[in-house]
Amino acid sequence: MTKSPTLIVALFFLAILSVSSILALTASIDNPKMVLFKNITEGKKLVFDNSVVVLNDNNGSVNISVKADKDWEQYVVIKDGEFVLQEGENKEVFYTITLNKAGIYAGNIIVTFTDPESGSRLSLAQRLVVQVKGVEGRSNNKTIIYISLGTLVILIILLILLMAAKNKFFRARRRR
Repeated sequence: MTKSPTLIVALFFLAILSVSSILALTASIDNPKMVLFKNITEGKKLVFDNSVVVLNDNNGSVNISVKADKDWEQYVVIKDGEFVLQEGENKEVFYTITLNKAGIYAGNIIVTFTDPESGSRLSLAQRLVVQVKGVEGRSNNKTIIYISLGTLVILIILLILLMAAKNKFFRARRRR
């Protein structure tokens, strides 16, 4: 029984497609792009938390690695950067961002999915842009000085008025 070359080629491609769909690794994250607007007080640090949600839609467990790219690595600390997600599990990964001055900061938080059986990898990036506006500090030393001087002047005026009223009262008593 001879098989036609077309049938053999068709069976070969069907086998490849079925194997590749079994070995396919999928990756999914929530919040793939974030643009944040923050204020920073001059001379102080701006520290805030953010997160990325990692979703496992695969038919088995996957190893997850979350890292900041070179643009963010000096500003970002990932709280739990490596873990395993079981089939159907999701996890919110928190990270802390510390900035020292106003400006526009942009970079990626890289989430890598690795199949523990095949070793195949797939990475997604959460694009993060933070626009930081500088603002003056609320407690200015000059303001405190002006308030203190104003309070002192008001107290002196009140003392003078009280002394004048007291003198007027005693003069009126002496005349009686």
